[in-house]
Amino acid sequence: MTRRFIFLALCLATASAALGQTVRPASTETPGPRPIARTEGRKILATIPTVEAESESETDCSHLVHDVYEQAGFPYDYVSSRELYIGGTNFTRVRTPQAGDLVVWRGHVGIVIDPKEHSFFSFVRSGPDTQFYDTPYWRSRGIARFFRYMTAPFRSKARSYASHGPATSSGRQPQFGESTTFQTAKAGTCVCVELCAGS
Repeated sequence: MTRRFIFLALCLATASAALGQTVRPASTETPGPRPIARTEGRKILATIPTVEAESESETDCSHLVHDVYEQAGFPYDYVSSRELYIGGTNFTRVRTPQAGDLVVWRGHVGIVIDPKEHSFFSFVRSGPDTQFYDTPYWRSRGIARFFRYMTAPFRSKARSYASHGPATSSGRQPQFGESTTFQTAKAGTCVCVELCAGS
């Protein structure tokens, strides 16, 4: 009888403690870093026309990519393309790229423009240019890796970007779906970047 009484008392104590607890509602923000969303990737593409490429002696692919990310509001400490290939704290490796991701080989890096077309933007021998990572030349460079920027929780970054986003030379924010042309370091060369809404 005593054992039943003790067991019943323990059950009642456990039940009353469980019923008396309050459950905290789930947070609307994800704690810690997260990969950027597709819309943020397209914001990186919108920044490309606003970045001025220096002369070939002062700029290389990793500096150009770093400058684009900085001006788009996605800062990271500068690292070479070889270091990016290994992986870093600001990026996470992904299998399927989206617009704005990095495409990286040992010794070269670019920004994915349209994953369906396999196009990317980078600084090559002829200056800033759009190329295709599935061509024989780029395949001969070895296996490309794709990396996505890791950022703070969505709400914080969205508010931050709205006040610091890129603008065209006229001061207007580029619209997705329109083509933007800009002058490269090589005289007379223009690069056209279409900001695709569906990529």
